[in-house]
Amino acid sequence: MSMIKGHYDLVDTPLGQMGIVWTYDRGKPFVKRIYLPVEHGRLESKIRRDFQRAVKGVDSVIDRIGDAIRQYLNGGQGNLSLEYLDMNSCGEFQKKVLLLDRQIPQGKVATYGELAKKIGSPKASRAVGNAQAANPFPIIIPCHRVVRSDGALGGFGGGLAMKKRLLQLEGIVFDDAGKVRPEHRWP
Repeated sequence: MSMIKGHYDLVDTPLGQMGIVWTYDRGKPFVKRIYLPVEHGRLESKIRRDFQRAVKGVDSVIDRIGDAIRQYLNGGQGNLSLEYLDMNSCGEFQKKVLLLDRQIPQGKVATYGELAKKIGSPKASRAVGNAQAANPFPIIIPCHRVVRSDGALGGFGGGLAMKKRLLQLEGIVFDDAGKVRPEHRWP
């Protein structure tokens, strides 16, 4: 629960309604959190529970972020920039993980273990998963592109069906067992 006075808006997407919470710093909006769709009618109450002082608002920068998310979810590239993300609530380890997630290109996946090795902590695959589970910026930071070492989906805050749908949107193909095919591994 945050006592930060901020703003939120709801964005209609092909996956359902998403939420964006932001605050201002020197007149510039910074996204504190992006909420994935939840059961109909529950999104605003979830936002209000986490950000009790947030009020519904509008901002042209936030509108552009919402448009970029919508464009991406409609199969386009979308300009999903980090410029307006407030990563101050992320610890250093989590920032390393999330910034590495951003390097995984669309149509590719990496494993938790591979990311742990790349950040210099080869035994920290569980910590990598935990850092992603707490990702405050899903979609913009594509934690859905990280899977288990056997190609199985692993976890995702929006549920495994949504994770699979996001990966399929990016051209990922699954085998008969529901695992990501090896040709989609990065690098």
